[in-house]
Amino acid sequence: MQWLKRGRANDSLTGQGAIMGSKTKKVLDYSCANKLCRICESGRSKGKDPAYHDCRQNHKGSSKSMEPEVGVSLFNDAPNYEVKYSVFIGDDDSSTTAKIHEEVGYNVEKWSDSSHATRTLVSHLHKIKSEKNSLPGESVFSQKVIDYFQKCFSYCLTQNKGDQEKMRKSLIAIVPHAFGEHKTCEENRLSWCKWLQNPDTYSHKDLSNGKDLTGEHLKKNLTITLLLTNLLKMLPRSQSNESLHSTVGSKVPKIRFYGGSESADQRIAAAVAQTNLGKQYLVDTLYRADIEPGQITEQKTAMIDYERDAGQKRKSSVEFKKQQCLRSFVDFLEDSKGSCDKIVLIGHNSASFDTHILLRTIQEYSPELLHTMKELNIHFADSLILFRNLIKEKHAGLKQDDGSFVKIKSRSALQTPVRN
Repeated sequence: MQWLKRGRANDSLTGQGAIMGSKTKKVLDYSCANKLCRICESGRSKGKDPAYHDCRQNHKGSSKSMEPEVGVSLFNDAPNYEVKYSVFIGDDDSSTTAKIHEEVGYNVEKWSDSSHATRTLVSHLHKIKSEKNSLPGESVFSQKVIDYFQKCFSYCLTQNKGDQEKMRKSLIAIVPHAFGEHKTCEENRLSWCKWLQNPDTYSHKDLSNGKDLTGEHLKKNLTITLLLTNLLKMLPRSQSNESLHSTVGSKVPKIRFYGGSESADQRIAAAVAQTNLGKQYLVDTLYRADIEPGQITEQKTAMIDYERDAGQKRKSSVEFKKQQCLRSFVDFLEDSKGSCDKIVLIGHNSASFDTHILLRTIQEYSPELLHTMKELNIHFADSLILFRNLIKEKHAGLKQDDGSFVKIKSRSALQTPVRN
């Protein structure tokens, strides 16, 4: 549901809802909800009957109730076109889901997309944090722990998309894994569990001090939360709704109010047509109205649609994504430079690996960035070369407790702090 007002829009007078195909990304049906008609309002204020007009006022409840009512209307209208929507993919708004299950005359299964499922999980985790005080011997449920579970949850969805059973097994293992219990990881041979590779030295990368969480009560709460999320059927993240909302916003800007007349509905209809057909809808509409669009109009709309399709194809390519990453990296360096006259990128053994990989990738995908890096006066340094010289010279800071000096390939070389 999209409310056509800035902010949370709990008092929005206008909204629109649409049903989109999960694979086609096309709008199958849509509906508008309007709480106000200016002509009717004007007539009532003058104590007169309003003049004959195309009244679009069709909603009398709260703005929040627009979403479930529009959803039920769209699902109930589907059989009129000899179709039924067997699966509803959306956010986890319980009021909308409950109303669809109660009032739609056929069975509808509720699924969640991964973005909404992640938001729901994080919301439940914050609720646990706000309601609970740590018991003696129990780990503190900090923001860092919430971030850890959000990260694990997102990885499970991404790595197992398309395989509901594998996703279910991975989600079940998240909480025991965080508490140092890896039986589920072993039984399901989960590749993301690094404890299976090295049980003796494993420590958590994203938990405080790398230690397991503790506390049976905390574990029980987290298990229930993950199990509830695990009951959802999830699809990969989808941006089709956001794309439609963006198109609607370009035609019905929220800084202006169009809901008092038929203007808002007509503008939303134009946004739906553009989503499904591209700018070609303009030419088709003119022909349907027996208006000759003209050669320039047809050429312009065809050019815009071609550029849009070509842009979408380009942006979905691996090459474009790498270019974006490299551009972001160089922009980060430029922002970080400040008043310094140069930037030094330091890496361990980077002279024989990282530096070559980086420069070769830039040369292949974004060669123009090499000139930018020269202007930023970027240099590279290898800490391994420095470390080797310190060991060779037997620097006092590398002397161990037994009087010997660390060796370049020993574990102690990575753990011994260098003292001045």
